[in-house]
Amino acid sequence: EVIIQEAIRFIDKSHKDGKPFFTVVWFGSPHEPYSGLPADLALYDDLPAKYNSRQVRLTSNETGEPVTRSQGEVLRERYAEITAMDRAIGRLREHLAATGLRENTLLFYCGDNGTSKDASLASPHRGVKSEIYEGGILVPGLVEWPARIPKPRSTTVRASTNDLLPTLCSLADQPLPAL
Repeated sequence: EVIIQEAIRFIDKSHKDGKPFFTVVWFGSPHEPYSGLPADLALYDDLPAKYNSRQVRLTSNETGEPVTRSQGEVLRERYAEITAMDRAIGRLREHLAATGLRENTLLFYCGDNGTSKDASLASPHRGVKSEIYEGGILVPGLVEWPARIPKPRSTTVRASTNDLLPTLCSLADQPLPAL
């Protein structure tokens, strides 16, 4: 929430000054050691009982040392972090709409790697985070830009964050930086 609050402050100042803005938001979530607000955790109160048979190793919030915990408890906290992140992204989107900036603002979201081992459930892909299998490198990616992408669509074409710099330079009609 703090990250989005600061991003909104920066966007508003840029807009007030008549300047275009480029804002990058890096969420630390979901990342262990996991935590969540009580209301967000309550949404997933069923998970500890549902996934209590598997124990996973991760970092303790209390000590910073490795601990072993029920995967259900870990998933509850991880999902609570994702819920908070989703709420923050929604707040940004709502703010852009309320200020008239949504139509011509490009929003791009993607994860940085696959699911961590402590949170991995059944998947159609082999591997997890830190492995070079699809389960370790495939992440969702979303692009929103109403002025240029008026209707929702999806694709099975794979992309990479390596594509981001050339795409942004092309959109801004700027040359790629020299290597």
